[in-house]
Amino acid sequence: MNYKQLVAHVAQNAGVEVEVASVVVDAIFNPRNGALITALTDPDIDAAEVSLGGFGTLTAMRTSERMMVDKITGAERMTVPRRTVRLTIGGKIRDALIDIVDR
Repeated sequence: MNYKQLVAHVAQNAGVEVEVASVVVDAIFNPRNGALITALTDPDIDAAEVSLGGFGTLTAMRTSERMMVDKITGAERMTVPRRTVRLTIGGKIRDALIDIVDR
């Protein structure tokens, strides 16, 4: 599903115009100032979380530098510390995926 399809789906399910659904989707998912990115990129928090009941939990975490081995050259080098996001899926999503696999 792409952005346009997501907006159309939200509009249809919510019974609103596509333009309204687009504003709502942008308010949540916009990579510059959407609600998710704002919550996950707070520089003062080491592990920010956004929990959406039934969907899952998005957790932004800092990874520290560590020694790694380059698989191609075999050389050892340090990784760069960075932030990453982990999604732990919720029960309703997990159950829906299990139902799809079992079909």
